[in-house]
Parts: sequence; structure tokens; C-alpha cells
Amino acid sequence: MKVGIVGSSKFPNTADSVRFIKDIIDKYPPDTIFVSGGAKGVDSVAIDVCRLSGYNTTVFKPKGHSWTAFKERNLIIARYCDEVISIALPLDKTPCYHCNSKKHDKTAGCYTLKYAKKGKVIVYK
Repeated sequence: MKVGIVGSSKFPNTADSVRFIKDIIDKYPPDTIFVSGGAKGVDSVAIDVCRLSGYNTTVFKPKGHSWTAFKERNLIIARYCDEVISIALPLDKTPCYHCNSKKHDKTAGCYTLKYAKKGKVIVYK
């Protein structure tokens, strides 16, 4: 099984956030491959936690620094994964228009989840 963990670039790298990711990944079997987009925030924290926990990982980095490159990378993740978890921060400024949620800030992780059509949003509190 391939599971993408994507989300907010503002996700902190703290003991609490590492524990939060660990609690999520520990629900999956040991042969799960965790997938990231290689961005700062959720992507980098999650992939580090997965590697330290002994899981296999795959990182799809964008081929540039434009929305076109990020979009292409996000769609690759959506097609590649069996499931996508989008980790979002609680609503502070801009509601997420990718998934029409008024409970969390917008994140491109929800854009990826929208096209994956399998998975869920988890709000980090």
C-alpha cells in the first residue's frame, strides 16, 4: 500500500507534531510505502518520521518552483498513492477552497487529496 502524507507548509517540526505523525503512520502495516512531495512542513516532517520509524518512502519533488510544477507533482502523488492524507492547520486566515472546508486553512494537500479521491483530511490542533 502507498500512502501519501501531504499538507501545510506551515506545519511545525516539534515533538508534538512528530508524535502526531507517528500516531498516524503507526496505524499502517510495516510494508506500507509513505509518499511525500518533498516540500517544507508536513512533507518533510512526515517523511523524516516515516524513515526513522523504518518505513519505506518515496519523494516526488517538483521539477520547478511554479504552480505548474507543484500541480504536476501533486497529480503524480494523487495517481501513485492508494490513499492520501492531507494534514491541515486549524482555520486562521483562508478557508480551504480545495475541499470547501471552513474548519482549516487552505493547503495544497487538499488539492492532491481532491484528485486522489481516496483518503482524508486530518487537522493538526
